[in-house]
Amino acid sequence: MKKIFKTAAFIAVTFCMAGATFAAPSGTYEEGYKTGYATEPGSRASRSKKSEEFYAGFAAGQADNAAKASSAISVNGKFIRNSAMAVVQGGNIKGKGAEFGEMGLIDEGANIAPYYIGKYEVTQEFYEAVIGSQKNTFDKAPSGNRKDTLVKGETQERRPVDGVTWYDAINFCNILSKAEGLQEAYTIKVKKEESGHIMDADVSWNKKANGFRLPSEEEWELACRGGDPAKKDFAYSFSGAASPSYDGKAATSADLDKVGWYAYNPSGKTSSAKGEKGVPGFCSHEVGKKGANAIGAYDMSGNVYEWVYDVGDDGERIIRGGAYTTSAAACKITAYNDEPPSKKLTGIGFRIARNAK
Repeated sequence: MKKIFKTAAFIAVTFCMAGATFAAPSGTYEEGYKTGYATEPGSRASRSKKSEEFYAGFAAGQADNAAKASSAISVNGKFIRNSAMAVVQGGNIKGKGAEFGEMGLIDEGANIAPYYIGKYEVTQEFYEAVIGSQKNTFDKAPSGNRKDTLVKGETQERRPVDGVTWYDAINFCNILSKAEGLQEAYTIKVKKEESGHIMDADVSWNKKANGFRLPSEEEWELACRGGDPAKKDFAYSFSGAASPSYDGKAATSADLDKVGWYAYNPSGKTSSAKGEKGVPGFCSHEVGKKGANAIGAYDMSGNVYEWVYDVGDDGERIIRGGAYTTSAAACKITAYNDEPPSKKLTGIGFRIARNAK
């Protein structure tokens, strides 16, 4: 990560639709380099994007994809809570920046095909059900050693999975796809595996595949901002929450309390005291406890950072959304950071996506 302060075949999976059912496919991440803390985000204008070029063109005359968005995913006959997906129609996207005056990745123009994206970060229950349903050498419970931080009234299994490498995340997507005969989005040639985690691999992405995958960074930001640049939500400071007085740099914002967990609200309410290890609530929280954004997606500002597919300036993989360990600035809609794809850190998880055509 740049140390700068920047402004499988044995699983049965089913999508349940509205009116129908069809088959579908250790470290600590906190602020401060020496302690492994998350750095703050930077200006998008200072970044030279080196990511792979994403979808060209937009599907005209598309069907009503909203009616096809899943309400749940079933693994081996058991419905997984918090696995629903939302549809984002995409199109030729152009915005006017965030309400605090900063331009995002997609404000100057992006052409994005329609897609589905998880309404929730992949939970520990979801991850363990998929990885644990076949014989393999992968760590089936990478977040299991953090039960001591569980907040009273919440459920461990419904907290986001973290402590997974970027390679682990795309491997999860492939296993979920292959289970239902969907075309896997990735070709993964593992070069190094360590303690149940993929640490290095040669990876290629088939952008036409219909299987599960990580969202691209453009897709992630569009979903985070509510999916429609014509609506006011698109310029909100945080995903699903306006903050007209927020300047984009301050460490705190009480408006973030509505939708996200960050370092200054371990109790759920912003204070001047920053959370730290041992403080009740300074941890990841059960997904969906805060408010949703315009497409019904939760925790896209705060809780845990999320891996996306794209490559950053220095060849590392982009993470978005901020986390319970970061300031409000890291949780704003334009913020980004990056990490080596081999990092398996507390506070970095992911959500899934899938082509909608």
